[in-house]
Amino acid sequence: MKTLQVCLILVSLGFCRELREIPVSKPNLLVPTAVVVGTLGLALAAWTQVNPRISQFEEIGWDRYVRNITRPPRWDHDYWVLDYIAHPLVGSETFLLCRNEGFPFFTSLLFSAASSALWEFGFEAVAERPSVQDLILTPLIGSLIGEFRFQSGRSLRRSESLPPLARTILCALIDPIDLLMAPWRAARARSEMRGPRLVQASGGPGWNPQKGLTFDLQTEWSF
Repeated sequence: MKTLQVCLILVSLGFCRELREIPVSKPNLLVPTAVVVGTLGLALAAWTQVNPRISQFEEIGWDRYVRNITRPPRWDHDYWVLDYIAHPLVGSETFLLCRNEGFPFFTSLLFSAASSALWEFGFEAVAERPSVQDLILTPLIGSLIGEFRFQSGRSLRRSESLPPLARTILCALIDPIDLLMAPWRAARARSEMRGPRLVQASGGPGWNPQKGLTFDLQTEWSF
């Protein structure tokens, strides 16, 4: 409910204009990395507050962590909904963080795989051994889901058959995190476009009987 309220507030503030396709000429991997690391850290902090019998964090320790990361990943036996639906959806989110930043498909897939490995070996390993499904299926299936969501959102943004508010709501349902990231990405795009830009340049060397060799250069700038 809180997520829905946040989305409605953003829409009412007029952020639907920001959801048009925003070109960022300088994709920055630090942006999705900071979001992933911060989110995983918050998830770990929240997990430690859960019932230890559920979170399996009752035996946290350095020895346990070293033992978990030095042993081969295990085939876990979590509920199939977690391994094959929930976790791939999380993988699609990490994929989209990189894809929406302007990186190609395979770079985003590798980023999603690195994010899963970071969680398995860097955070969750304090409680249990890394999971084969989470290391392989989460980024692979998640990237396919993420690419479908990415292309669907792009088609909606380019569509002229729907009013802006309807496009915004549909884009928010497809990729709610991008709704929150879009104003930040738009601000970056505007900052990259500030300052004078050379639009056209013409001219070249010439010969003047009175002045000799000359060079005439004409430029047009946009401010």
